[in-house]
Amino acid sequence: MIPGHIELERRLGAPYRLDGSFAALWAIERILETVRRMPRWAQHVGWLKDYMANFFAAAFSAMEIRFTRSGNSFECKNIRYSFDVGADIDKIIHAAGKQPMFYGLYTLGWPVMNLAALPYYAFATLAQNQEWAEADHDMIGRRRDHLDRVTRWLVEDTLRGIELPPGISPKDAGSVAFALVWPPLGFQMNEKAEFNLENLGNRAPLIADQYALPPLLRSFARSQNYFVRLIAAEYCKMRQIEPQNQDEALAYREACAYFATPMPASVANAVTRFLPDDEADLPGRDEAEYLAYSEAVRRGDYSSALASLDTLLAVFPANAMFLCSRGDTLAHLGRQEEALVDFHESIRLNPRYWQARINRGVLYSRAGHYDRADADLFEAAKIRFGDPNAANNLLCSYFFRKDAGL
Repeated sequence: MIPGHIELERRLGAPYRLDGSFAALWAIERILETVRRMPRWAQHVGWLKDYMANFFAAAFSAMEIRFTRSGNSFECKNIRYSFDVGADIDKIIHAAGKQPMFYGLYTLGWPVMNLAALPYYAFATLAQNQEWAEADHDMIGRRRDHLDRVTRWLVEDTLRGIELPPGISPKDAGSVAFALVWPPLGFQMNEKAEFNLENLGNRAPLIADQYALPPLLRSFARSQNYFVRLIAAEYCKMRQIEPQNQDEALAYREACAYFATPMPASVANAVTRFLPDDEADLPGRDEAEYLAYSEAVRRGDYSSALASLDTLLAVFPANAMFLCSRGDTLAHLGRQEEALVDFHESIRLNPRYWQARINRGVLYSRAGHYDRADADLFEAAKIRFGDPNAANNLLCSYFFRKDAGL
């Protein structure tokens, strides 16, 4: 059990659930991404070693792998394989820089952003790869019997995390799930194993009830397993299957960014309907002084940045974006009370300006005003659905509370 898991789920937002599944490791990676920003917060995830040891024990049992466990150390009997979860998790909690994802690629995608250490480690360990963090990524060791065990388990785990639409049997859904989870496994067997949209496309027409196929694919696109979500959403885009809610629209947007592929006009319109860009029409981005402000911030010269913003606000006193930027600059200069005044006015002028709510919420959180912070940060997450910055700051506020013993 994860202490405070209900509150952590609330702050993570959709599609994350800390339900003990393989897919839930993407949610925990989001938590670790926040923890790595402040090393002292590692004390608040001390539960992870036991959690992962229990996770492996349950998974290996389901796969009929014989093992012995001593504390958080395992020795598997089917083949010569042993590992120490405690030592491995210490490395993962304190991981720095980009971590390898499936078959040696590096992920720049959201919501895991630059890190995928925990899902990668769990995947490689289930596949019984002794050197999970090394460059060769020889995860399966060419053992087809174990590959079959891992594949069946991952398919079943994937199906447990989605809702099967009427008309789709578990067998049919499992066939599609297999195409979604196969690529990293197939790569290790020297078989065709790209993101494998072709394989998914070949399996989809075999489903008897074609009317139920789009709902099934959209259900996979709502999975918290980032890898499954990306492939399903990309296939939906290709087939011009429009999203029906915010969760699906977010997956389509993530897939578009990850694969660098265009979005068909009808699909793009649907995504925009569910995920409107409240910042698209903010005026002033091209003002010379605003560009000068941005350059000064890039250099870390907040005094010059403040001078540029003061010049802008003398001409445009009701510009919410300029006020928010000045508030953030003042906060960096240690002038928190003045910063709050600018954030208040920015939000008064534009209540849906999510960045001003983020900035004010962060300021409140650092000052110990946690209820005020959460009010702003949850509202920002609601306005900017699925935005990783909004979710990250909600987690930061949670850990500031934990530091205070609340």
